[in-house]
Amino acid sequence: MRTALCSLVAIVVMCGGCAATIPTLLDGGIAYPYGPKAFNIHPLSRLTGAQPSELSTLWLCVEFTDIDHQTTRATGTVLARIRVPGRPEIEQSFDLNDLTLNNELWDRPTRMYQLRFQIDPPLADARRAAVAVEVRWTPVNAAPAEERGEVRAPEPRASVPSAGHTSDRISP
Repeated sequence: MRTALCSLVAIVVMCGGCAATIPTLLDGGIAYPYGPKAFNIHPLSRLTGAQPSELSTLWLCVEFTDIDHQTTRATGTVLARIRVPGRPEIEQSFDLNDLTLNNELWDRPTRMYQLRFQIDPPLADARRAAVAVEVRWTPVNAAPAEERGEVRAPEPRASVPSAGHTSDRISP
């Protein structure tokens, strides 16, 4: 009997030490450590168009990161404000709680949300002027956060000849 009681106590002690730790609860759910903790307006944000002198689309890239600074998806609401010089402000809200919209905006290769804005009429001299952007993220269970920045047209690339190619002439 004494051996059985000692064995039972040993099993309870061992199982108690092996039990999974339950994270603290947050608003009725588990506190998941890898949800977004911060975001930024990524430098890949850009102005594009059919011609370099007619920039008609602004791509606003928003990157969310977790506590380990790894990119992650988000929920909540993103409010973007675009201020094109000499034009009325463009404001649009994106509900990332809508999973269909969340998937449409998420760009897998860059691991960012890409928000697209049409600029009409197109900008003619965007290389000199910057478009001011402001993004406000309101998470489901935390205080809102804001980021501000500027978006410009990408610098034209210099033409680089392919390696080993020095002439258009073909040798006989």
